Amino acid sequence: MRPDKLSFCVLALVVAASTAAGAPSILTAPVGLVNGELQVKVDLGVSSAGAALYLDGVEVCSPTPTSTTCPVDLGPELHVHLLELVVTGSDGSVERAERWLNRPGHEADLEIELASRPIGNVCGGRLAWTDVHGQQPSVLEVEAAGEHIVVLTKNRTFGYPCAAIGGTEIVAAAAVFPDGRRASSVALTGDSGRSAGAAPQPVVLEPSSAGSSPCTDTESEDWQGFEVAFVLDPSVDYATLASLSGRSGAASETEDSAGPAWDRASWAFSDADRLWYVRPDSTLLRLDGFAESRELWFGTFFQIASSPLKTPPRLADAVATAGLAAGAAPRRRAVVLVLGDGPATDRSR
Repeated sequence: MRPDKLSFCVLALVVAASTAAGAPSILTAPVGLVNGELQVKVDLGVSSAGAALYLDGVEVCSPTPTSTTCPVDLGPELHVHLLELVVTGSDGSVERAERWLNRPGHEADLEIELASRPIGNVCGGRLAWTDVHGQQPSVLEVEAAGEHIVVLTKNRTFGYPCAAIGGTEIVAAAAVFPDGRRASSVALTGDSGRSAGAAPQPVVLEPSSAGSSPCTDTESEDWQGFEVAFVLDPSVDYATLASLSGRSGAASETEDSAGPAWDRASWAFSDADRLWYVRPDSTLLRLDGFAESRELWFGTFFQIASSPLKTPPRLADAVATAGLAAGAAPRRRAVVLVLGDGPATDRSR
């Protein structure tokens, strides 16, 4: 089955919010892509004289201390959405909480905590993160003063050259988790050295007319490196392909490929920054293509391809999930779907 329009199920987790005690928060954290009706649970905080839940700036619900779950209609199509909870306290104060939906890279939270400006020339900070699965980042990246900064993973701290007195500095951080989920954050330092946070905003590009591409003028030659996410149709005869390449499918194989074409194939992605696989079944798991090593990615390809699926194939859902993963990459990226010769069986939702 190849549906003309796709809809997706969602795993909605209720997580402990990483906000100050008593602060309002949106507890429902959808994992992956979501459309249709979503039940959103909120926490109004310590005291509330009134509250409103907004979807993309339009009020959709008025939660109360005794009714903290709201049905929210996201519509039949996939779009990036912003949920906002606005709570008015009994003293007239107003507090807000927000959560993005369907935004590439916003599947975990990352915060930059900059320290006060020291007397010396080296400023510093610390990273804090929250992941719905409780994972620790496999990659931490910080850029400040135009340089990539090393993060000390034990205490999550980093240092960078301070900006001139009266000047400002942009500090950007990114975290990549073992299953491919990402989180990012940007901070702007001031005279005190402390930050004013700013979450990266999504930009939706749509063709202005049939046949034209909005990406032509927005691609930057300054982007370095590339990233690829694979979805592998289980109906392909990978065992035969592996034998033609001179490989048995084990990631530890080291024998030479059979011929120049396989030589080119085996080196095609060895210099990629990231390589991912999305399992086209109900798990939609993301697997690191460089888990064994960057040099042995070709063997890992056959190893993952030959692993049986847990449920009937969900190719379209896997492609959408791969797009969500690749779309968050701050570099050139592509999604590769490998299909067999025959009609594919697709149980996508």
